Amino acid sequence: MQDRLQNLQQFIEDRLTEWQVPGLSVAIIKDGEIILTEGYGVRDITTGAKVDAQTVFAIASVSKAFTTMAMGMLVDEGKLNWDTPVKTYLPDFKLYDTYLTDHLTPRDMVCHRSGVSRHDAIWYNNQNTTRAELVKRMRYLEPNAGFRQLWQYNNMMYIAAGHLVEQVAGVSYEEFVQKRIFEPLNMQNSSFTIAESQQNPNLAYPHGLHQGETIKIDLLNVDLLGPAGSINSSVEDLANWALLHLNQGEFANQRLISTTNLKQMHTPQMVVPTDRNFREISHRMYGLGWSIEPYRGYNVVRHSGGIDGFCTLVTFMPEENIGVVVLTNREDNPLTYVVSYHIYDLLLGLDTIDWNTRLREEQEQLKSQDDAEKAAQLAQRVANTTTSHPLSDFVGSYQQAAYGEVRVQAAGDRLELIYNDIVYELTHHHYDVFVARHAAPSYNYTNLVSFATDALTGQIASMSLTFEQELGTKQTVFTRVQNTF
Repeated sequence: MQDRLQNLQQFIEDRLTEWQVPGLSVAIIKDGEIILTEGYGVRDITTGAKVDAQTVFAIASVSKAFTTMAMGMLVDEGKLNWDTPVKTYLPDFKLYDTYLTDHLTPRDMVCHRSGVSRHDAIWYNNQNTTRAELVKRMRYLEPNAGFRQLWQYNNMMYIAAGHLVEQVAGVSYEEFVQKRIFEPLNMQNSSFTIAESQQNPNLAYPHGLHQGETIKIDLLNVDLLGPAGSINSSVEDLANWALLHLNQGEFANQRLISTTNLKQMHTPQMVVPTDRNFREISHRMYGLGWSIEPYRGYNVVRHSGGIDGFCTLVTFMPEENIGVVVLTNREDNPLTYVVSYHIYDLLLGLDTIDWNTRLREEQEQLKSQDDAEKAAQLAQRVANTTTSHPLSDFVGSYQQAAYGEVRVQAAGDRLELIYNDIVYELTHHHYDVFVARHAAPSYNYTNLVSFATDALTGQIASMSLTFEQELGTKQTVFTRVQNTF
């Protein structure tokens, strides 16, 4: 088996250079054994510190399966049922309408079929609230699809699922996962918070691209995200996590979860819409915290993770008893898939597919589409218009029940929008519409922000913007509550 992997190091090092990814670590599991844990490249471009098998990365949404594992353990104990309404366990739990509140189950929460889209801006960089408060805010999120009708990825529901674990287990989510999963799996380099990760001297730092150059960026505090994506870990630790799944819920002769509930996690619950045209990956489904899809005729269970500065991927083939973990420290790159698919081709004895070229072409096509959409938006701009009020009249606090407060403040001769402590520069577009741009150099984020006046007073009364991309052109309206700070 090892002879099939003899050129893997050179393959990975070449791809790191090509994709401008500073560092990567990989673990490979075959037939119940960890046959490789290795690091490549650097964890910090400013110091040149090397990546190894113990290097800690933010794993983002790979965390979700730890939440469903915790839920499955509670199901084993008879404390939770996948198909009993959530309100049975959380009497104060409430969603937008009575039917959804009365019928949503733990299964619905974690297979993304609530009918509510993701609304990630609510939690992103939010350091000023609690998970319990976020769960309360969910009652103000109007569904954009029918209940159980459509798969829509939703981090907020996983936050609620973690809150459910806490209430049923009687301990914090972090304490439950630490005691019931991390410790039995000997995951000594895994943690839940940015403070804990920074105490580890072997920490991978996040990187992004700015004007074609790789730059180091700030660690994003996603502690609030917790059950949906705050775990930090290494490939050495995650290899044990993959082994647990490949061994049907057992690790080191200790059963952590029943085979029945482990299979629930790996069993398709919803079809995932996809526009990919790769015949080797013809369709995709979602279980409980895991995606399930074919790869060249083999069954693959996987989950990816992406957060500022990191892309991660854990995959395994249950029937073939193979697992692959790939962690990287640069955002928005497909190298985790390039490396994982290449390893599967090698281990299965198949002719290798040039996924590197395929995924580069796909990424270039997506960028071209994005550029075209932005150009079309700019083309609709009405030239030579002015605002209806002086810029000082737009300054103030604007509120929305689910999203909370957005502030607009003066910054010299222009305006800035502040949400969850993120600064967006506002540039006049036309009339009372502005373009909001994220001030950080590695972000390519823009949003149109429109202001409306009160019919009676003529004063600026509200602002609207599209925080939730899945709602299309429907904007979220924030009502002005004060004129100045």
